[in-house]
Amino acid sequence: MAKDKLYDQIIEEYKKCGSVKQTADTVGTTLVRAQRVLITEGLWRSDTSDAIGELYREGKTTQKIADELFISVKTVQAYLPYSKGFYSETEKSRDAMRSSRYRNRNQNAADNQVVHSNRKEEPYMNTRITPIPNNNLSKNADKYKVMKLRLELIMDTKDRHTMNVLRKYAKVKEGIIREIIVPSDISLHKLNYAIQRAFGWQNSHLHHFALPGKVFAELTEGKFDGEEDERYSFPNGSFLKWADYCGTYFRFPSEDFDDLYWDDDYEGNLSIKTWFRRKYNGANIYLGHLEHFVCAKKMTESFIKEYPVIDVDPYFTDPSSSKDSKPGKRFKKTIKDATVREVDIMFECGLGQLLERLPLNEVLRAKGDKKTSKAQLAKMVKERNILFEASRDKYIDMVNGITSSINDFPWTEDEVPVLPITDELIYRYDYGDGWGVKITCEEKYYFKDRLTDASGFVVMSLDDQVLLDETEVFNQKDERILDEESEDIVNTNYERKLKCTYSDGINVLDDVGGVYGFVDFLQELHEGEPEERESYKEWSSGQGWTGREIKPKSVL
Repeated sequence: MAKDKLYDQIIEEYKKCGSVKQTADTVGTTLVRAQRVLITEGLWRSDTSDAIGELYREGKTTQKIADELFISVKTVQAYLPYSKGFYSETEKSRDAMRSSRYRNRNQNAADNQVVHSNRKEEPYMNTRITPIPNNNLSKNADKYKVMKLRLELIMDTKDRHTMNVLRKYAKVKEGIIREIIVPSDISLHKLNYAIQRAFGWQNSHLHHFALPGKVFAELTEGKFDGEEDERYSFPNGSFLKWADYCGTYFRFPSEDFDDLYWDDDYEGNLSIKTWFRRKYNGANIYLGHLEHFVCAKKMTESFIKEYPVIDVDPYFTDPSSSKDSKPGKRFKKTIKDATVREVDIMFECGLGQLLERLPLNEVLRAKGDKKTSKAQLAKMVKERNILFEASRDKYIDMVNGITSSINDFPWTEDEVPVLPITDELIYRYDYGDGWGVKITCEEKYYFKDRLTDASGFVVMSLDDQVLLDETEVFNQKDERILDEESEDIVNTNYERKLKCTYSDGINVLDDVGGVYGFVDFLQELHEGEPEERESYKEWSSGQGWTGREIKPKSVL
């Protein structure tokens, strides 16, 4: 079987320390990978691995072994020796490789932060911009100021074993779920930090927001086959249709982490929970560069000019879509005819990633809200193309790095509201472990107070408790919200502080192997051999994980 440097490192380190967990930590790999290498070499065994190995040698499938031992298939696989070659660090998926390139920084949390480098900052990076509230920009501004979001950790299947372990050791009733109330115009950038804290991660890996596959396909006039892993839906549709929405909804792909993670500055000098709170409460600010509407559109325009023809791998396309295609043979295709998937595969782009400067209510609509029509989208695209043409020359010096001050560029184009396009968002985190969170808006709220009919700009002090007490809250059904729930919503609106109202399940943690790795971790932590249990406990504590149930009011 194929072996490499990592395989040998695992063996060498284990012979020194005698602990699987310590070995995995030292060489920088997963517990399961280290365990399987050692089982393969006959250096480590347990009652579980012995039972699984005996049934496997009898010729039974992993599913039958799982059924007989009342464990998951994932657990069976974790205790089997490698037989078809070792999956090394050099054989990761494209996203996993991107993730591994960007894992650097209390000391564990700080050491593992996704942060921008200490490069010399661009002149505009130190300039703070006072954001303009969306509701003052358009006569069509959304009257709903607060949203209730449901955040649910995505699991491919909720099989009996998985749910039994989660119910027993993770206090789960239905799933690992959080419900939070947020200002409706919170940016996706700020929402990321709230999700990180709500589920127990520490901002150690790459992330992005995406549309469900069906929504992406509809938006870009593609086909949707109905089969997808919600965490890894592949973009499908017309590349030129995608280009219409680049800068409006989608990022132009980039590996400039200094820009994508422009304000990730955690250095361990305070609690990471306190740092998160600073990130997701308060006003929206974006001080990056690439997500500005004009910049993204200009980069897309340049890309199309630079690659009028691309090479297409027939494995990722429909060969019948081109008369030049032949099974197994690459063929040429004009960029105008190319699909999003073909461009994405060729350039390893990540075309499905959403802009994070966008306000949430300009992407996500509440359940039951009327869907944005194709005619409305077409009208918006036309208007934004006109906006781009009127703005392109205005920013040419900045794009070329000539201008020294961002104050010359108010980026008013970014503040023109766009239309919500989905009733569900997908948040993806740590492409190696494959975490996914499904985001839906369960309810939204508007307010009536003494300022409701006031004309012009009215300044209100947050100390005006009488006004806050008088404020009436209503949902989209025009039902009035009362008592403590109303007070929470009012405070979220006026103070822009997020609040968790419901929590199901304890927190997860980084580098545990995704949902099913977490299930295996819980089982080993509570049922494993004493040495391994102690090792798991020490490791998870270093990750900031306590395993305790958290009251909703303490989540955020």
